[in-house]
Order: sequence, then structure tokens, then C-alpha cells
Amino acid sequence: MTDKAENEEIEITADVQADSQNVEEELPEHPSDEEFEKRLENPEHAAEETISPDVKEVEDQLLRALAENQNLRNRMIKELEDTRKYAISTFSQDLIGVLENLRRAQKSVENENLEENAALKTLSEGVDLTANELLRVFSKNGIERISPLGEDFDHNFHQALVQIPTAEYEPGKVCQVMAAGYKIKDRLLRPAMVGVAAAATENTETPTEEPKEDNQNNDPSADCA
Repeated sequence: MTDKAENEEIEITADVQADSQNVEEELPEHPSDEEFEKRLENPEHAAEETISPDVKEVEDQLLRALAENQNLRNRMIKELEDTRKYAISTFSQDLIGVLENLRRAQKSVENENLEENAALKTLSEGVDLTANELLRVFSKNGIERISPLGEDFDHNFHQALVQIPTAEYEPGKVCQVMAAGYKIKDRLLRPAMVGVAAAATENTETPTEEPKEDNQNNDPSADCA
């Protein structure tokens, strides 16, 4: 009976020693004093070393998802802002022809006739008030009239219909405006129809009269975009 107990005790001791050895093998190696000091100096780097690849992958996916959501939110905000800014673009294009026709009506009446005809003068004043009120409404809503006589030609806002050799303007300047343009905020509604100055030749005659805007008063097609 004693021998049997001793054998069992020996076997238990051997099992305990084996289990202890396995546990020691599974435990991570204890860092040296030098490594421990480095980890204390740079805890963030030490934390990164202990993060598993799966955790890093999940973190990367999360950051990408957050970035995509932010980009989507920014796009939606911009679309809403554009909608608010340019909601009346189509309606404004329809009113442009009305304003230009009013301006043509203003120019078609000679001052001498106004003094002689009281009814015509009253009608002309009414046209002036209507045109000015429409301009005020345009300005209130961010709509700007483009009449670039004497300015540099800008293909973003001007449409060149002809080149005119002249000594009155430098080459590349707008020397004639056939139809004014319009823009809302920073978006073009209709380009200005213009003539662009070209270098004068020896046979070019200097114009005796300043080119006038909207000189095609009798041509309604000038309002077309």
C-alpha cells in the first residue's frame, strides 16, 4: 500500500512539473530591463506592437468608412448650396429677354420727341421704372449684367462673333457689344455677344463714332443665347 501511494505521488509530481513547463512555454518572454525602459519611454509604439493584425485591419476599415461618409456629407452639402444658389437660373433666363427688350425700348425714343409728346414721355418713364425695378430684382438675387465694352476678351463670359481691325482699341479688347451677357453668382446664364479688336492695317479707317452696345436694336435675334 505504501509503494502504491509513493508511485501515485511520483506521477502527480511529474504531471505538475510537465504542466508548469507547458505554461512557461506559453507565457511571453519577459522583457529585459533595457527593453522595458524603451517601452516606458515610447508607450504608443509599445501598444502598436501588441495590436494584432486583425485589429489593425478592422481599424483601417473603420477609418475608411468614416472618410467615405464625410466625403458623401460634403457632396450633399455642396449640392444643397448649389440648389439654393441656382434654383432660379431657368426663370432668370426667361426674364433676360424681357429686360433687354425694355432697354431697347428706352433707346428707341429720342429725347426731342419726349419733350414734344407728353403721353410718350409718360410711357417712356414707365418703361424706365420697369427696367430699373427688374435690374434691382436681378441684383438682389445675384444676377449680374455683363457689358464688357473696352475690357479684355474673356472666353468664359464672352462669345466673339467677329474680329474688327481698329486703332481705337488694343488687340484682344472688346470693341463692340451686340448683346449683353448675364451670370448668376459665378455661373454663366448667357454669354455676351461681342466683337473683338484686331490689329489695325494701313487701310483701316479710325471709326468716327464710339461703338455702341446693343446696336442691333431692330434685330430681336440678338437676345438669343
